[in-house]
Amino acid sequence: MHYATKTGAALVCALLLAIPGTASAQVEGTFSVEARGGAVFPVDIMADLYEWSGTAGGTLAWHFHPNFAIRGDVDWMHLRAGENESSLNGGIGSPPADLLFFGGGIEVNFSRPKFQDVPLTFLVNLGAGVTQWSVDSDWLPTHPASSFDGTYLTFRGGGQIGWQFSPLINAFVSTQVFLILPDETDTAVFVDPAAGIETFQSAWVIPVTAGIRLTF
Repeated sequence: MHYATKTGAALVCALLLAIPGTASAQVEGTFSVEARGGAVFPVDIMADLYEWSGTAGGTLAWHFHPNFAIRGDVDWMHLRAGENESSLNGGIGSPPADLLFFGGGIEVNFSRPKFQDVPLTFLVNLGAGVTQWSVDSDWLPTHPASSFDGTYLTFRGGGQIGWQFSPLINAFVSTQVFLILPDETDTAVFVDPAAGIETFQSAWVIPVTAGIRLTF
């Protein structure tokens, strides 16, 4: 199934799940800001190029409805140089990289079930934006990828579980999935036959974070 179709289907399901809630949503204010940090894990071809490292980000959300919000996101993710079959046999792995995402989307805040007595919160989000992907050119200037620097369309989605300490403060853990769509021609600098790495058109990373959200 095409990715856009999957994204649309997931959004529809999220909306249908949220609408039937009869109790008031966890969010009581109009705007939320959040800060988060944790680890980011490369997946698929990215796992052949990089090792996991750290990430940090923030979100500004406008709650136009008790269950729904429009959000803007910024996320910085660092990926360490990886160890693949080529590098382990004396070759050179890929240079470390920084990913900087700017984008937005919609989030669904699920209403609290009538039987729930604890202040747990749940939300899912879907969105899109762009990711600036740049490598550390000082790591090994002679490496073909040392000049790699591009900005690419990116889709993201995920969810978080939180604990509402007060109407103002929510602490949460979150998992997101980023699908970056680089130009296949640009990725030729990563090609490494010894490691089985060819050009690619999609790159996946998964940040797992914890943070604080303030709702006003």
